[in-house]
Amino acid sequence: MRLFVTGASGYFGSNLLPRLIEAGHKLVCLIRKGSEKKIEKYLEDIEIISGGISEIPSWKDQLEDIDAFINLIGIIREFPSRGITFEKLHFRTTKSLADLASERGIKRFLQMSALGASPDSKAEYHRTKYKAEQYLQESGLAWTIFRPAFIIGKGNDFVETVLNLMDSAPLFPIIGSGEYRMQPVDVDNVTEGFVKSLSEQTASGKIYEIGGPDRFSYNRMVDLIAEARGKKARKIHLPVFMMKGVAGLFEYFKSFPLTKGQINMLLEENFTDSREFFEDLNITPIIFDESIKKALS
Repeated sequence: MRLFVTGASGYFGSNLLPRLIEAGHKLVCLIRKGSEKKIEKYLEDIEIISGGISEIPSWKDQLEDIDAFINLIGIIREFPSRGITFEKLHFRTTKSLADLASERGIKRFLQMSALGASPDSKAEYHRTKYKAEQYLQESGLAWTIFRPAFIIGKGNDFVETVLNLMDSAPLFPIIGSGEYRMQPVDVDNVTEGFVKSLSEQTASGKIYEIGGPDRFSYNRMVDLIAEARGKKARKIHLPVFMMKGVAGLFEYFKSFPLTKGQINMLLEENFTDSREFFEDLNITPIIFDESIKKALS
């Protein structure tokens, strides 16, 4: 198949590209100017369209013989003063791409969403993900929506970040009780799902919620990461109200690592029943210990 991919230079996209190429697909990727270096090892195997979603009229005629759209565009935090918002990047971007696919007669559309997408979420991140899903479902396209939990595995720096913080600080900070549940999923499981859904007809019209085979508290996840390096996690629990107050003051500074929305997402928990995803697409779940090893390799 000939595929049009947006968001290809991000963490998930850079893991998905080689699997799509290996499966024999021809890729046309929309890349913002200056982002090519993030995927430079694949440049010989893909076609590049330089530009952004706001410039659709200038490049849409380059989409010749496309069989499917894959939209991976997303952000984890907003910077409204720079025009970077969840409403713009999650909803309006998806709407523009769905409209473009319909205009060009391209029916198949794969959408990266997130576990927790809901109109009732306290997090704008999740509300705009849900809003994008709703638009797709009413678009008339043959869509498949993926809602992964927290993605971990090769190329993900979360594990190293946790370990580095343990090395540099006497106590590891935990927001609140730390007993909110997690179900991290390996990036290789999610990329395999995207690839297989392109040829699996039963995947059309499905929303796949994807978590890994292991479910535990945030406290336990931190312990497991520490144990992978022979460490013991010494924790300090910080009050939620205090952390939300600090985040509210500094969240629009790029150097500050946390936002109120991210705290809300953490507290809302992140787990699901993923049997439909693994069974429909014949995928073997990767356990968390293996994901940690890959992240550290």
